[in-house]
Amino acid sequence: MKCVFVITCCICCLSFLTTKQILALSTSILSDSDKVPEQPHSLPTDTPKPNQIPTQIKPDSLPIIPVTPTNKQPPLIIKPTTPSITKEKPTQKKGNIIHTYNKVHIYSNGNNFTTSQGNHYASDGYYYGQKWQCVEFVKRYFHIAHKHHMPNVWGHAKNFFNPKIKHGKHNSERNMTQFHNGKNQPPKVNDLIVWNNMSSFGHVAIISKVNANSITVVQQNIPNQPIEKIPYSKINNKHQVGTPHSGNQPIGWLRIP
Repeated sequence: MKCVFVITCCICCLSFLTTKQILALSTSILSDSDKVPEQPHSLPTDTPKPNQIPTQIKPDSLPIIPVTPTNKQPPLIIKPTTPSITKEKPTQKKGNIIHTYNKVHIYSNGNNFTTSQGNHYASDGYYYGQKWQCVEFVKRYFHIAHKHHMPNVWGHAKNFFNPKIKHGKHNSERNMTQFHNGKNQPPKVNDLIVWNNMSSFGHVAIISKVNANSITVVQQNIPNQPIEKIPYSKINNKHQVGTPHSGNQPIGWLRIP
């Protein structure tokens, strides 16, 4: 009732009082119980206001709440896989041309290197050898590409190199200069290279390329491999073809004089 009376009086006397007088009058008549308590400027950091989330929360102070999946996932099943197997390229049919070097064909002899498809002669009667052996190719190559005839057309592949002939000397049976592997004479393109330790017959091929650390040969009667790269090194002016102590190094090479 006191407040209503005061306010009514203030309204009636409003025209006679200044603003300061009105404020002073209203303040003096309010009792201590009617005053609104002063709010603090800030709250302690460890005492948040009700219904208010603290601005700074340490991660380790948060409770750990276990989460139960709503949908149970089925177990992962790993099916065994079959390892991939690289199939070997099938051998070309006997008599098929599988490569050509300097316009001279290389023919397939099938899987069995010991077989023969008959004797082969040039049109002038020069005997090439048995089709399609490695010896037949090298003699046919020198005859067609270089017009070179070997005085002795017989013998297995290993017989084309005579180990009794000294390095750099003439091999009269083949009419070619002979060089031993591991000596001071490097191999050259179109040299006839000879292995005497590949089977009991040996093997012969033609050098088609010479690089700093390898040579490339073309050959016949090696299934699916008419071209082959072979390691080559030069140490102290000694030229070595093939990997040392591998048991599969050529004995040497021959060159048309």
